Amino acid sequence: MTTQLAQLGLIFERTNTVRIYGRLNPMHWESDRPLPQFVVIGAMKAGTTSLYYYLRRHPEIVVSDAKELDFFIREKNWHRGEEWYRRQFPRSTCRVRGEFSVNYSKFPSFSGVPRRMASCIPNVKIIYLLRNPFSRFIAQYRDHVLRAAECLSLERRLRQKNSEYLLNSDYHFQLKQYLPYFQKNQILLVSTGQLRTERVSALRRIYSFLGVNSRHRHSDDSINHNEFQTKWQPRLLPNRMSRSLMLSAMSDQIWSRKSVARELLEQSVCKLAQAWPQEKWIQNDLSRESAQLISPCFLN
Repeated sequence: MTTQLAQLGLIFERTNTVRIYGRLNPMHWESDRPLPQFVVIGAMKAGTTSLYYYLRRHPEIVVSDAKELDFFIREKNWHRGEEWYRRQFPRSTCRVRGEFSVNYSKFPSFSGVPRRMASCIPNVKIIYLLRNPFSRFIAQYRDHVLRAAECLSLERRLRQKNSEYLLNSDYHFQLKQYLPYFQKNQILLVSTGQLRTERVSALRRIYSFLGVNSRHRHSDDSINHNEFQTKWQPRLLPNRMSRSLMLSAMSDQIWSRKSVARELLEQSVCKLAQAWPQEKWIQNDLSRESAQLISPCFLN
């Protein structure tokens, strides 16, 4: 039933977007700027910035000039139309192109993304970077604190059942939104831990999934591109930095403490491992109990 409803939604979406943007008119399309073959949908604070820089160095891959396009989000850039989307990618002879938008895995904050994506690029390959969900929760909370966008304490956030931090860390829940529209073989799950510690093998796996030369290596593949350090650290106010350091120092207590968030995220990891049995690393990588997972270097 869910799949049938999804198909009906796609018919409406395609009809509506063609009516609005004239997408069936090939004169409106730029042949040297085809639509992307892959999309990295997140997760936020899971290494997408580093992956963006790694993939853009591959000679067979071109990525959008701006990292976050948010095209398939109604409240952001969906109204701009397909021509606008194509123009976000540089003219190139590369046969594989892609974009990165972590907001694509933030349901229900942004709904309808998989439906719109399937209406525009039904054969797209989707990459989802996953880190320990509890450390991702803490990292996003810390990021909001530093942006002065958080007024509740961490203790209160950990007790909430439907907080943004919790839902964005519930990878099983986020992937369920995509499965009515895309086959599992169109989706690649990648461990952030493996991308950090076994980068060459992790990148080869991604290259193989995208159908490009998996033997390509770049001299800078050892570099971590940390968006937090380059964008926010120079502008931190002293009181926010103090709160950040205090949060880092509390890592042992935070991880060991029982909470609604931790219990729900542990259940989510189990569900994800059952739903994706071919990904043997899920249970180990995403459930690893270690204070190191939320140490300062992992919080970014």
